[in-house]
This record gives sequence, structure tokens and C-alpha cells, in this order.
Amino acid sequence: MGDIQKGTVIRGLKNADLKPFSKEEVDEHGRLLDASVNSIEGSNNITAIMVGMAPAMHAYGTRTSTAEKIIQKGGRVLTAPIPSNPNHCLISGLTLKDANNLFS
Repeated sequence: MGDIQKGTVIRGLKNADLKPFSKEEVDEHGRLLDASVNSIEGSNNITAIMVGMAPAMHAYGTRTSTAEKIIQKGGRVLTAPIPSNPNHCLISGLTLKDANNLFS
């Protein structure tokens, strides 16, 4: 596992709540702990990045940001591939407010 430094980051919406990070676990400082996203280092190709994301995970659409913006706000994008999703990553370190504002 390594950090994504550059490229598009995609968050799927699995419910009708339009905030992409409404029910995520946070630490004692209110910062995200390991929220699932998809990304490929250096890529902005949405179709390629989405490969492996289960349809249920984006049943209500997707929201995008960039690794650069996440890092600027103090966050981290860590590659965390799983057998069914080679582009799976985890983001952490952002407040819920920042995470929701970054993903449009």
C-alpha cells in the first residue's frame, strides 16, 4: 500500500443522502478514519478509476475530488486494493466538513 499523490479520487453514493461522508467513523478530533474511495495514481480517467467499484456503492451517483486537494487540507489517500476492486483506496485525516466540501 502506498499514498496517492496526484489524480482524481471518486466517492460513490450508496444512499439518497447527498453528503458523501455523512456516516463515516471519525477520530477524537473529528477527522475521517479510512473512508472508502477509488483512485489511480496520476489518473483522471473516471471510467478506469471506477473499475471494481460495486454498483451498489454508487447507486445514487458519485462525487469527485483530487488527491492534491485532499492532501492540501491535511488528508491522505492510501491505496488499499481488495480482491474485487483493484482501485480501492482509503482517505483519512479530513474533517467531515472538509471531506464533504471537497467532493462535488
